Amino acid sequence: MKTRSSLLSIGIFIACLSSAHSADIKDLTITGKVIANPCVLNVTSVVTLDIADTSNVYPSSSAGTHAAQSSSPVDINLSSCPVDMRYNAYIAGTADSVDNNSLAVEQSADAAQNVAIAFYENQNGNNTLIPVNTGTTTTQTVTTDGIGHVVLLAAVVKADYTKDVTPGRVTSNATVKINYL
Repeated sequence: MKTRSSLLSIGIFIACLSSAHSADIKDLTITGKVIANPCVLNVTSVVTLDIADTSNVYPSSSAGTHAAQSSSPVDINLSSCPVDMRYNAYIAGTADSVDNNSLAVEQSADAAQNVAIAFYENQNGNNTLIPVNTGTTTTQTVTTDGIGHVVLLAAVVKADYTKDVTPGRVTSNATVKINYL
């Protein structure tokens, strides 16, 4: 694999050298502005997930339909936003080594085994998986009174669907980023 990427890099470099002499030179004008955070955010900062029965823990691919049994809401409220501004949410963190759509849980002597944390967006009663580090929620538009809202569900999910879940403590950290579009 290393040889293939090196050859590709050399090929791209040679292609760039050969086309560098035939390019027209044009001036480029860039304009824009830097603004402060356009909205006031109010976000649930601690989410508690208490699962009474390990049989209620499903793989992330199907847990959205069972989310009420293993999830807790994460409400993101935006206020004082510019009217008609568009936004979505992105979730970042350490991905689970088996289920890379979900967050890894911290390992300790009393940690649950074969679990991860998945996030779902609740839109019109449907729970859609938001892959960690790669996915975003549906893009929405701030209302005429400058309000926006994202409803996520954080759920304990089975990392490897072929293995059983071992009860224990579940701890993880995520960063929720609001993209203003």
